[in-house]
Amino acid sequence: MKLLVTGCTGQLGEAVCSLAASENIECKGFSLKALDITRAFKVYRILRKEKPDYIINAAAFNDIDLAESEPEQCYAVNREGVFHLAKSSARLGIPLIHLSTSSVFSGTKGGPYVEGDGANPVNVFGRSKLQGEHALKSVCDEHIILRAGPVFSEWGDNFLKTLLAGWSTKQNYKLPVDQRFAPTSASDVARVIIAMIRQIDCGVRPWGTYHYTGMETTNWHDFAQSVFEEVKKYEGDCTPELTPVDTKQAGYRADRPLNTVLNCNKILETFGIRQRSWMPEVSRVVKLYCQQSVTN
Repeated sequence: MKLLVTGCTGQLGEAVCSLAASENIECKGFSLKALDITRAFKVYRILRKEKPDYIINAAAFNDIDLAESEPEQCYAVNREGVFHLAKSSARLGIPLIHLSTSSVFSGTKGGPYVEGDGANPVNVFGRSKLQGEHALKSVCDEHIILRAGPVFSEWGDNFLKTLLAGWSTKQNYKLPVDQRFAPTSASDVARVIIAMIRQIDCGVRPWGTYHYTGMETTNWHDFAQSVFEEVKKYEGDCTPELTPVDTKQAGYRADRPLNTVLNCNKILETFGIRQRSWMPEVSRVVKLYCQQSVTN
């Protein structure tokens, strides 16, 4: 089995490539620079040359606030790029696993979102990701769209690493308490993707859209508290100040959905994949970061 991973320098791409290597799965990763998915001909040429059994699209424009001022670039990657990948995948007969986001929803629902709920994003990033989903479905039948919650890991740029970098400066963080979500480890998402592919490789054909997040729901303020409690185990008690605020007071450029909690029953019923707690992964990433800080 051979995998081709786009966006391999981002945290989800790194996680998939790392897990594949540990499980002796042949995997070829491409950065967005090496495989610019916004260029249709280049996409087709590389896919035809590499001949992977599965394509995992982890390439994305993920900066939610920057997307408001650079919508053309955001749509180029998250919509047109996905369309080019999907079209070439269909032409070559290669199944495509595409990573999407809980931000496709408006956040106004009272409970967890299921896959069939109507999507109505509140910002450019969410709209671009939703249109990417539509573009994929319009041209490629053999696909899986995997929507995940806010992702963290030891790789790439993410909120957990921002918190860790700000620990020593005792920065004052104003963090919303009115946004409900389930943090999701990139390593856990990689585990889910490989588990799905193994079943597909054995003849299962459950194409469509699925949700996966970490088990527990939280808010940004409480998530930061959880991170800092872990850091104290290694760095002592010099915790930055955390001020609880509403989203409107947080200073975001882009609007944010207040509820992005996802119902993950479908992936359990179809693949037998259960949600895992995100807390052990926070502990692991914090420990790794603190150990590297001592070494450096």
